[in-house]
Amino acid sequence: MKPFLQQVASVFYHTYKEDLTDFCFVFPNRRSGLFFEKYLMETAQHTFFSPTITSISDFCASHSMLQLEDKMGLLFRLYGIYQSIANKHETFDSFASFGEILLSDFDDIDKYLVNAEDIFQNVKELQSINYLPDYLTNEQKIIIQRFWNNFNPEPKRQQEFLATWEILFPLYQSFKDDLKKNNLAYEGMLLRELAENGIHASYNKIVFVGFNALSKVEKTLFLQLKKQKKADFYWDYEGEFVQDKTNKAYTYVAENLMLFPSQLKFEKEIIGNKYVEAIAIPSSVGQAKQVHQILQHLGIENISTETAIVLSNENLLLPMLFSLPNHIDKVNITMGYPLVFTPIKELIDNLLALQKSANTNTEGKTFFYYKQVLSLLSHRYIYNENNTNYQELIKKIHSNNWIRIPALNLQIDTLLCLLFKPCNTASLCDYLIAIIGHLLAERKSVSINNSDENNQLMEQEFLYQCFIALQRMQDLLNQWNIPLSLDTLSKLIKRLLSTIVISFEGEPLAGLQIMGMLETRCLDFKNLIITSFNEGIFPKNESSPSFIPYNLRKGFDLPTTEHQDAIFAYHFYRLFHRASSVYLLYDTRTEIMNTGEKSRFINQLRYGYGIPIVEKTLTYNTSLAKTNAIRIDKTPAIMDKLHAIVLSPSSINTFITCPLQFYFSYIENIKQTDSVTESIEANIFGSIFHFVMEKLFVHFKDKMISKEIIDTMIRDTSKIELLISEGFSQFYFKDKTPHVLEGNHYLVAQVISKYVRKLLDIESKRTPFFHITHEYKCEENYYISKYKTFAKIKGSIDRVQIKDGVIMLIDYKTGSGELKYPSIGELFNGNLKDRRKDILQILLYSWLYQQNKKIDSEIECHIIYLRKMFHSDFSTQPFDSQNNTTLFNHDIKTEFLTHLDNCLVTLFDQEIPFTQTTCIDNCSYCPFNQVCR
Repeated sequence: MKPFLQQVASVFYHTYKEDLTDFCFVFPNRRSGLFFEKYLMETAQHTFFSPTITSISDFCASHSMLQLEDKMGLLFRLYGIYQSIANKHETFDSFASFGEILLSDFDDIDKYLVNAEDIFQNVKELQSINYLPDYLTNEQKIIIQRFWNNFNPEPKRQQEFLATWEILFPLYQSFKDDLKKNNLAYEGMLLRELAENGIHASYNKIVFVGFNALSKVEKTLFLQLKKQKKADFYWDYEGEFVQDKTNKAYTYVAENLMLFPSQLKFEKEIIGNKYVEAIAIPSSVGQAKQVHQILQHLGIENISTETAIVLSNENLLLPMLFSLPNHIDKVNITMGYPLVFTPIKELIDNLLALQKSANTNTEGKTFFYYKQVLSLLSHRYIYNENNTNYQELIKKIHSNNWIRIPALNLQIDTLLCLLFKPCNTASLCDYLIAIIGHLLAERKSVSINNSDENNQLMEQEFLYQCFIALQRMQDLLNQWNIPLSLDTLSKLIKRLLSTIVISFEGEPLAGLQIMGMLETRCLDFKNLIITSFNEGIFPKNESSPSFIPYNLRKGFDLPTTEHQDAIFAYHFYRLFHRASSVYLLYDTRTEIMNTGEKSRFINQLRYGYGIPIVEKTLTYNTSLAKTNAIRIDKTPAIMDKLHAIVLSPSSINTFITCPLQFYFSYIENIKQTDSVTESIEANIFGSIFHFVMEKLFVHFKDKMISKEIIDTMIRDTSKIELLISEGFSQFYFKDKTPHVLEGNHYLVAQVISKYVRKLLDIESKRTPFFHITHEYKCEENYYISKYKTFAKIKGSIDRVQIKDGVIMLIDYKTGSGELKYPSIGELFNGNLKDRRKDILQILLYSWLYQQNKKIDSEIECHIIYLRKMFHSDFSTQPFDSQNNTTLFNHDIKTEFLTHLDNCLVTLFDQEIPFTQTTCIDNCSYCPFNQVCR
């Protein structure tokens, strides 16, 4: 296989030799020019003065007095012109999307030499006929609706809408006049100016190589140079595919060959048979892994400039780079990588969200919202695993449940002082520039070891491009002085960053080539791998937004979807023609932008041209691997830890539910990671409620409680509210600072207040009673006779009181459990789905209290489920299946201790390991269910 560019280089050198010095070769892009120069030098085999080699963009720019303006600069300038013509004020944010579509339409109009006044007059007339135009997509309608806010059949609104189209031509004309006055242009304008004024090149011969779909302005320039007898043209139209008149790839072939024939002839090359694979893969990253396998199969000797990976979807670039075989040491990336696919996007988004969430109080203190703070502190560009101060700060935010965090608490080093500094619209760009500049300087100063050199350099480039873009935005803001809100400027910054594409540099003439389809123009490869070869991606099924409807675009010979399809077809079949081994990978998943269908070109090759294709479907076993049962033997070390534990009703309940969970929680002391929560979770709600009840009765220890005392408590709502506020500070905010409860916190406080007053009302009806204490803590030893050892058991009883000579133990529960239980034995059955853990707990409290007070008196057990207090049948005493109210007397105590003893014997039996529960329902809310299931 002799590449097309090599053929051109060979025929020109052998025809003109050193006279080529006065020639200019023009290519669709710079990359093809580099390869042409390489082939020219290889053909000459000695040093000589090279001809001028350039791209069409550079060639035209070099012959124009105008300078190309960047997209954001054009948008700002267009907005200024619009404001003066439309005579109505629109925010830049609402104009931006509308303006971008106009810029695209203006560019097309100029590239195809359309009479702007004519086409905009047609657009206007079409709008007057059809007020709600069908040709607009929903997205375009939303953009116009957002901008004009007049998609409404009211006559006045309709007149305003039609007035929009009346200003399009004046806007177009004024915009171009303003650009020209400043020696600026967009690409279409520059080309049109060049074509209408006539191009005069100083070269003896200008050779245009490898073009296909020419715009009208390009045709005009080519014809002008042809008429001057300076131009020659060479088309890569070899092969049955491109020459097939039924193939869309042929769309521009006949016209180009007729208008621009070649002066020199090439020998026709015989192309051998091809090996083609179409591989279906249900994964995007899986495609990168499959490319690895293909490259391994091709072997190191075949991995050269003759092998190309063509990425139809640039998202795959980084996964592809990390999937390349280790033996490939030379890689050239000839495509851009959008900045929005890098960690920079997340960083900028978080910084903008941080400033949006900032709140400054009347004292001038700034507070930041915890979500953005934590996102920034954990971002890969910010977090420093070697800096314990960062780890401690994150831990402190979690453990203290900080929601709004004072900026001063965060500014612990230079970087964090930059990050957590409040700013306004005027200082936002400077704020971002300072942070990105600091991160860039840090990375440049760090010594790079060989293992991560490429990653470090890549991150530096990401930061540098972001830095340059932000400086450009700052320059534009200073130049145009457009009033913007913080929210609008944030959107503009995101919009600007979304347009930035990182250009990678590699060894263009050596090694494996990775590129996009447009970068393959004029190039040929022996081994070709194309990823994301899906219908809808290759070719794309979307067209650029436009305010010019399809029928007008067609009538004025502007590009349409057919134009795009023809370009894709040509690029593919031209590239396919000289390849020997072709691998077409496509994703079988159905997603938003992916139909899961293979590209139409696969079926065209098979059924239209009879190309044998080996089809493969790769599948991944997604079934969950069977998890081996976890068994923790009770080693001497574990037994030592077990004997040191002070058991509680909660830990005993945990052991009954799942011995393995008990091991993780109490033997290894593995705790759930603290996390900031804005909602008031059940345990915090319960802690605040307990705190309030305890404080209300704190001065009545060992005293008789009358109805009057309780009623006084109910009436003193200010004290209840004060205690609730103190409870919030202690258990939720975790500080001693008084907090004004707002929003959800206020509503929760009202619920707690309602519960407190309702419980007091219930207690009022039970008076008189003797209040012994609140939050009674006790600890006792339980003798396990089988092992002649003691187990320590502790408990904290919510309330103890005496009524009519009977001791009452009361336990508050924030939930809504059941008081009925089958039997004492079932309380210890870990396989029972709805085991009454609360009843086991109150019975254990009863035993603890008897032991602690050295009494044998009967005890009434009461569980107050707060959510049930408002029910008409509200009760508090547990009862068994025979409806017998549970009184902790001798019989109940004997039965209870029998089962408790069996439970503790199992726990302390060294021969019985800690194992998983066999009841899957027990795993639903277990913090360790990801470990063993």
